[in-house]
Amino acid sequence: MVDVHDRRPVVCTAADAAIWMDPATPPEMAEQLARTSSFGPEWFDWYKVSKAVGPVSNEGQELAQPIPG
Repeated sequence: MVDVHDRRPVVCTAADAAIWMDPATPPEMAEQLARTSSFGPEWFDWYKVSKAVGPVSNEGQELAQPIPG
C-alpha cells in the first residue's frame, strides 16, 4: 500500500495487531507479521475523495464521499 500513503499503513486482524504492538514482540517478528499477515489492496474499495480530506482539522461524513473522476 506504499502507493497510497508514504507511511505504509498496515491493516490486519485484531489478534495480529495485538502481537505486532506488544513491546515483547521482537522487531524481526513484527516486520514478518506485517509483511505476511496484513490485508492487501484487493481487500479495499478505492475511490477519489476531495482534497479537503488532507487537513486533520477537517471533519464530516462528506469527506468520505466519492468524487467523479
